Amino acid sequence: MHELVQTAFAGLGADAIIGATCSGASQATADYLKNYQVPQLSPSSTSSALSDGIAYPYFARTPPSDALQSIALVDLVEHLLKVERVATVNSNDLYGASGMQEFKNQAHYPSPSLSPSSP
Repeated sequence: MHELVQTAFAGLGADAIIGATCSGASQATADYLKNYQVPQLSPSSTSSALSDGIAYPYFARTPPSDALQSIALVDLVEHLLKVERVATVNSNDLYGASGMQEFKNQAHYPSPSLSPSSP
C-alpha cells in the first residue's frame, strides 16, 4: 500500500486512497495508512468499528455506518411494519456480523422478537 502511495502517477505519489469497498479491507488499509497520515475514502464500508476516530484518524466514508443504518431499519420494522417476530439472515463476515449486531443492539425488546440466522 505504501508503495502505491509513493509510486502512483509516474512516481509523483498519491495524496489519498479511495477504497476499499468492504469494511474488512478498509480496516486493514486504514490501520496501515494511518502510519503515513494518508487519508482513505471508502464509498461503501459501513462497519461501525471504522467510526473510531482514534483507531482510524484518516478514514472517511460516504455511506452511514451500520449503527446509523440499524436505527432506520429498526424504526421500519417496529413502527412502519409493526411486526412482532423478525428472523434475521446475514453473512458471517465483518459486514454481515457487524450490521446484524447493530440491528440487535437497536431493537427494542420484547418486540420485535428476533430469530437470528446461524452462520
